[in-house]
Amino acid sequence: MDLIELEIMKMEHGVSYTNSYAVILLEKNGNRTLPVVIGSNEARSIAIGLEQMETPRPLTHDLITNIFDEMNVVFEYVHIHKIVDGIFHAHIICKNEDTGVSHAVDSRTSDALAVAVRV
Repeated sequence: MDLIELEIMKMEHGVSYTNSYAVILLEKNGNRTLPVVIGSNEARSIAIGLEQMETPRPLTHDLITNIFDEMNVVFEYVHIHKIVDGIFHAHIICKNEDTGVSHAVDSRTSDALAVAVRV
């Protein structure tokens, strides 16, 4: 199976649900988009990561990247691997630099994107 590389194109306030947002992912070197509906807290965290804003204390997604750094783990990519009942399922693909072993860590797509924009 070939992977399709995506990038965050924009975030929009959701119209279907209150306090929801859509992260619009754009196919790199293509025209297709993939809207992913997320909650307001996740949208805020993604926006903070995209804007590289400083926070007084680490947010949860900052904590994850700090743990990766301390444990010599390299973030590789987010793999959105299936959709079930309208919900996207993702893995954070990362590699332990000491052992060379890659891992697929189950994640909500919004959390995986919030980590991705920080690395």
